[in-house]
Amino acid sequence: MFPLNEPEADSRGFSGRLSIVLAATADLNEMLAEPERLYASLLDRLGGAVPFYSGSLHVVDGDSTRIVAVHGGLDPDTVMGLRFALDSRFPNNEVVRTKKPVAFADVRASYPVFVERKDELYSGHIRSWLGAPLIAAGSVVGMLALDRDEVNPFDGGEIRIVQAFADNAAVAFRNARTYRELQEALASRDALMRETNHRVKNNLQLVSGLIDLHASRVKDADARENLAELQMRIATISSIHERLYMSADAARIDLDDYLRGIAEDVFGSFQRPGSGIALETDLDTIRLDPGVALPLGLIASELIINALKYAFPSGRDGLVSVRLRSVGAFGEFTVADTGVGMIPGAAKSGGFGIELVESLAEQIGGRAALESMPGSTAWTVRFPLE
Repeated sequence: MFPLNEPEADSRGFSGRLSIVLAATADLNEMLAEPERLYASLLDRLGGAVPFYSGSLHVVDGDSTRIVAVHGGLDPDTVMGLRFALDSRFPNNEVVRTKKPVAFADVRASYPVFVERKDELYSGHIRSWLGAPLIAAGSVVGMLALDRDEVNPFDGGEIRIVQAFADNAAVAFRNARTYRELQEALASRDALMRETNHRVKNNLQLVSGLIDLHASRVKDADARENLAELQMRIATISSIHERLYMSADAARIDLDDYLRGIAEDVFGSFQRPGSGIALETDLDTIRLDPGVALPLGLIASELIINALKYAFPSGRDGLVSVRLRSVGAFGEFTVADTGVGMIPGAAKSGGFGIELVESLAEQIGGRAALESMPGSTAWTVRFPLE
């Protein structure tokens, strides 16, 4: 990055300065979300490579440069935010215009404004001065400005080192700006997703209310039961949208909490009064995409409803268990009961519930398998986690 044959420094001095530049480069990956602290760190490390009285990092802001970080003999509370117009009165203009480092042995000779407005610009101490541009995508986005309080010109080696730091600062500036823009875009997207999920949930509740109103006028018991099952499926879809708009991460959902909530809701809605049927849940913690969680929620709802409807005839007692396991790259979700078992051939002959379970399992790249015998029935859906 800079020549090894500088007359101003021996090889050991160069090596030490190079290590400081490399350390500053490493900071870029440590403080991406904290640009102010990163800029201050760069100036602090620069002070270990090139002696100066005060140093500042400026960003180009319209027709001026504005100080966003400072190090050395100036009070940050005083000079932070100070602006220097990009015109012939200030050396900043020459740095931005030429896109090259600019140094003055005694800046007062060329820019007397530093003495004339010393109280306003806090510049009465400045004698030797150096400015190095921060260039991103071919444009000057800022500059490093260093000064000394005596006539002691910055030499060629020092100028190269400062420019290396300026190049680092330009990368930091560009990355921090990109990071901020991405964060803002993500926040906007998350807000939109939450609002969408909230509206979907409210609309589904409205549909459920209309079904409930219709069910109250239906006399046929089987029809009312079918409408109740439809309401539960709608509630299952509504539940995931509710969790998404309340979640800190609108792109992932806690599958275990979601399935536990569905199991408890379905069990509470369809368990017969005075029933001796118990619910047991044993769920591993898994976070995944809502597009996978929703079909699994519908599967859970369907299988628990089926168990409560058919597994325990004549008021039998028993247990419905809901399990979720993470097995390598796959998840395994099981709904089992201790009921009478399925009639042989029932799964093959199918029914809406079984067809729905198998279709939903295929939708998420999984497969539904049944094991049934008297006293034990278990549906297991194995699906990829990613």
